[in-house]
Amino acid sequence: MEPPRLLERDDHLRALIDAAVAARSGAGSVALVSGEAGIGKTSLLAAFAADQATTTRVLIGGCDDLAVPRPLGPFLDMADQLPALDALLAAPGSDAARVIFDVLRRHEATVCVVEDAHWADEATLDVITFLARRIERIPVLLVISFRDDEIGPEHPLRRALAAVSTANLRRIELPRLSLDAVRTLASPDVDAVQAYAITAGNPFFVAEVLSSGSDRTPASVRDSILARMVGLSSWARAVAQLVSVLPGRAEIALLEARLPRVGPGLAETEARGLLVVEGAAARFRHELARRAVEESLSAVERRELNRAVLEYLLDVDAPAARRAHHAWQAGDVGALIRNGRDAAGSAAAAGSHREAAEHLARVLEHADTLDADERAGLLEDLSEQAYHANQPERAVPAREQALEIRRGSAEPLALGANLRWLSRLRWWTGDGAAADVAAGEAVEVLETIPATRELAMALSTRSQLAMLAQRDDVALRWGKRAIALAKELGDTETLVHAQTNVATVIGYSDAAAHGFALLTEAADLAIEAGLDEHACRAMTNLGWAATEMREYVCAREVIDRGLAYARERELDLYVEYFIASLARLDLATGDWDVAARAARDLVDQPRLENTVARIPALEVLGLVELRRGQPEAAAHLDAAWQGARASEELQRLRPIACARAEAAWISGDLAAVDAATRDAYELALQVGHRWDIGELAVWRWRAGVLAAAPEASAAVYACEIRGDATGAAAQWAQIGAPYSQALALIASDEPADLLKAVGLFDRLGATAVAPLARARLRSLGVASVPRGPRAATRTNPAGLTSRQMEVLGLIVEGLSNADIARRLVVTPKTVEHHVAAVLAKLGAETRRDAARAAADMGVVIRGQVGGRGSPT
Repeated sequence: MEPPRLLERDDHLRALIDAAVAARSGAGSVALVSGEAGIGKTSLLAAFAADQATTTRVLIGGCDDLAVPRPLGPFLDMADQLPALDALLAAPGSDAARVIFDVLRRHEATVCVVEDAHWADEATLDVITFLARRIERIPVLLVISFRDDEIGPEHPLRRALAAVSTANLRRIELPRLSLDAVRTLASPDVDAVQAYAITAGNPFFVAEVLSSGSDRTPASVRDSILARMVGLSSWARAVAQLVSVLPGRAEIALLEARLPRVGPGLAETEARGLLVVEGAAARFRHELARRAVEESLSAVERRELNRAVLEYLLDVDAPAARRAHHAWQAGDVGALIRNGRDAAGSAAAAGSHREAAEHLARVLEHADTLDADERAGLLEDLSEQAYHANQPERAVPAREQALEIRRGSAEPLALGANLRWLSRLRWWTGDGAAADVAAGEAVEVLETIPATRELAMALSTRSQLAMLAQRDDVALRWGKRAIALAKELGDTETLVHAQTNVATVIGYSDAAAHGFALLTEAADLAIEAGLDEHACRAMTNLGWAATEMREYVCAREVIDRGLAYARERELDLYVEYFIASLARLDLATGDWDVAARAARDLVDQPRLENTVARIPALEVLGLVELRRGQPEAAAHLDAAWQGARASEELQRLRPIACARAEAAWISGDLAAVDAATRDAYELALQVGHRWDIGELAVWRWRAGVLAAAPEASAAVYACEIRGDATGAAAQWAQIGAPYSQALALIASDEPADLLKAVGLFDRLGATAVAPLARARLRSLGVASVPRGPRAATRTNPAGLTSRQMEVLGLIVEGLSNADIARRLVVTPKTVEHHVAAVLAKLGAETRRDAARAAADMGVVIRGQVGGRGSPT
């Protein structure tokens, strides 16, 4: 049967061809080909591959609709076309993403096609993400096809696609065929209007209906597909049925090993338009056709066919994921357990933690057939894989079940290790008290046997929890014990973990510089040892501590470094935490648009629903909304407060308590300010550092419930509480915190200070707070109080963010990147990114062009306020 003609696809094919031409010139890019099932993605890509065959290397691989996808499936398909890649991927300990990247960049030009990415496993998505972030460096067109109606907000493919820079991205969305196209395809004796009504213009459905061979139009597409089975010889029907239980491709060798007369059967099914033979394999013309035939089988037929496939796959030692899939479909529990374990191990080794967890969960459905020790081991593996896959709903119950089994055995090492893991999981899900109990019990259990690395890590976990709760003396005591034992055992991992705890405590003390140096040392040691997660943790703590201590330049440098490091290694948990940390920093330094956008992206991710990383994102989003008078603020701050209370950590409680106090203060409810801060203030006096105490104290002073600053307050807060609003504002300007500067100025009795506060609030868009400064001006008898900016001047036709407008103003002044960095208290690298974004949005090649474009577009840059650019 001839393939259907490509109609109404010329523009889409041209877009792919243009992208391939660009790749051959060195401009790599990503093309996303999307549409519903049957829309013609495969046909378009086949036509494109044929067009490129003589000019460009084309590698094609597909993801299969297995119950649990095989790790790196499409790239293993490509390895069949590229033996060098096959050998490299098979090497022990190979990093698939780097291997594939290196192979692709060494060739002159390549079209790399990943089909059906909606079925991709985690390792495949990691490779896609890795390549997408570096695509401009290599002469490659990476084409990814997927069903856009099968990837909802929670689908992991969305995260991979988010890695693609819009500058290197082409979206090719395939529409359904028009009625005119159906008329073109239909023969004169077919009712094209009725065919169009049945198929709604879906090309595959159209082709099925029009080639049904019937004098009348079939009632459904499924009827059309199954009609092809009628009249097939018994051996042809057997071939089609066996192929139907094999997602993807069926090896002809498999068919020949299990069926008679395969050759004639394949020829007949191909002639009837059911199957396509490609080299040594056969497949249905479309996955929808395969499913229609498979679903027509009885349960007994389906089970027996899968059993036949399983026997063959076991004989040829096929990949474990395929064996596990057919064992599950055949209902062979023993084979499912054996092959499911192997498949989970292979998936974990490839970095497909989500798939590893899925395999283990299927095996554990038959836990009653296993002895207690096997069951506990599988539960521990499931918990660890689910942790790495960010699935707390699986990780925690599995660890709790494993713990109960270990309690019944006489194995203190296994019991202690489970308790330590449970402590980590409890903290991860925001239950600080339960985490502390589990860590304490872990130490007690492990101290009953000779010293092990499990004990060292349990000691360090106790130190970590105490550090997070700001019980500094306790954190140092446990941390020093852990460091000593780790050195004795030669355990680098625990040494880095414990040193990070101790260094973080010191980083919040008067010896902050020493603590920062120790954290940098811990990160470097972890990087050298290949302990990526520990390196990220050290950089996370350093970035957070530097932000808390208002060392914003240091904070931005380390967060930028950590974010790049985590992205390079695809450590999504840390990527998200670094993004949250950066959002807090942008909020503090006045780039509210960027901060709110990043925070909203995090809050909208379902995978962060029950994790501590969500709290700072809610904090940032809620504060921007509060200060700009947006109604969603209350809900976001309430959710943040619930998470902070569950954590019982001052580092979570203090920021949200202050945010709630700010909300009450803006509304004029001073009693609510007292209520919002009372408990957190008492806790801060017990365990907090000077910035914790000072921030809570100043809000209580603003509410009239505190007369003097506590001795331990940070100097800038003590200055404001003493009544020196101008002095406090000057310190905030030096630190680089414009909103805090404006808040301090509100307390001044000098009109010039209040005018400066109004300017700062207006520049930030703090529409809910600026009226308070204007009211103070009026109360001081100022007759001419400046009005707030009009809506038209708060935005701009160039679509620049507030920080980009600020940078543009400094460009107009003629400042260099280094001068701008000093003025804005950011790194030159950050300024470089902002300048590049400004030039791109204005369509300018030079700074002079940018200034001219700003004038032409009516983007007005006012004079400087408080040492910072003031866009309107």
